[in-house]
Formats: sequence, C-alpha cells, structure tokens
Amino acid sequence: MPAQRITIQIQSVSDIKVSKNNREYFTLEDMAQTRYVCFNPKLHSFCQPGGEIDADVEPAKSEGGTPRLTMVYKDGKPVIEAPAKEKQRSSWGGKSDKELAQQRQLAEAQNKSIQAQTALNRAVELAIAGQIAPERCEETAKHFYLFLQSLTQISEAEIIQTKVKEVKIETQTSEKVKGNKAGAIEPPKPAPTSSPSKGEVPTSKELLFAWIKAHKKLTSDVGVLSFIKNALKIDPDRLDTDVPGVYKEIKELTNWV
Repeated sequence: MPAQRITIQIQSVSDIKVSKNNREYFTLEDMAQTRYVCFNPKLHSFCQPGGEIDADVEPAKSEGGTPRLTMVYKDGKPVIEAPAKEKQRSSWGGKSDKELAQQRQLAEAQNKSIQAQTALNRAVELAIAGQIAPERCEETAKHFYLFLQSLTQISEAEIIQTKVKEVKIETQTSEKVKGNKAGAIEPPKPAPTSSPSKGEVPTSKELLFAWIKAHKKLTSDVGVLSFIKNALKIDPDRLDTDVPGVYKEIKELTNWV
C-alpha cells in the first residue's frame, strides 16, 4: 500500500531490536499512544522522544496491525537515501487503473481512520484530566482530526513557500541590477562627424572640419588646418573661440554653401 506523509509528535522510542527473521527494527509511539514500527535502523537517530518528525507511514496491512514508518523528512527532503526496492513480479499487463485507484482509496481511508482514532483518544485524555467537559469530547475530537489533516499538507506548503521566497529574492536582485544600470554614468557620446545641414552654422570645430572636408575632399584634420592657415590665411587659434565667425569668413572666401 502506498505510504502517506504525516507529522508525528514522538512520545517514546524503543532501542533497535532484532526480529526472529534477523531484521533490525525499532518502534515509536506518538502522543496519542499510536505505535509505529520501522525496519530501517538508520532512521533511529532522527526519532527522538519529545521531537516532531515529518514521515512516510504505510498503513497497517490488517485491522489492529502496526503502521510502518518508512522515511523521515527534514526541510522536505529525505534524511537518508531511500533504500532500493526489490523488483516485484506482476501479472500480465500489471494492475488496472481501477485496482490502483481502489488501493489508494483504501490507504487514504486507513490513514483517516488512524487520525480519527488519535483525535478521539486525545479528546478523551483531556476530559479525564478535567481540561474539558465530557460532553465536549466529540467537538474537541473533530477539531483535533481537522488539525491532523492539515499537518499532512505542511511539508508541501513549506516547499512552495520556500520557492516563493527564492523567486522574490531573484526578482529583487534583478530589479536592483536594473536600478544600478539606470543610475550608472553614461559614457560620453562621440562627437558628431556629419556635416552641418545646408545653411546651418556649425557650432563646433568638429562640425566645421566636417564641412570643409566635404568640400575639399580632405580626410584628415591636419589637412583642414593646413588649408585654413595657408590657403585662406585664417588664424587657427580662432577656432577655439569663434567657430561661427571662422565659418562665415571661409564661406565668403570660397562661396561654399
């Protein structure tokens, strides 16, 4: 029968014993005096009196039998590597979907029966101890049963919550990187190399040089400076303070547009 994931509050744990067929095992009881047997001695150290474990439990094979503890989980992961299961023989075609569904339903029913009995035992204990009125046993048992049902969902909820936190952290990191990129100092933009539009007065040395290169078919700034100084007899130092004035003078001397 398939195992069910439940939370067990441990009251007591036996020492590791050896069965008649030389199998090592130990038993434990929860707070409701429900006994479980475990044939994997490696899990013994993870089962401590007074502690709480998240475990896989196979329902008892017969009425009045002992449920079997097969694995213990911590943070949603098995505390040890799961033992390899022996290959089981199956009839031709295996079990039908209907048979598998019936097995699952039986296991769920047995698990609910265990939880109901545990809840009732706890309610009776409280009534005997005088902590609740006897007529409230049924109501209290129902509350305990719903509580035990919710515990079986804790592990899955914790895993989902952990994943949600990881996604939030990744999102925040991504937003932070984007923010750093947005606030970073942009590298200086390269100076424009195209000539000014027709009729537009250049406002920088680079634009003026591009305009002259376009008309004189020059390829270097050295050639432009030589043309300004030697051919046009214009002082190159004026380029540092009066680019528009130099432009107008060159335009008058050359009739360029």
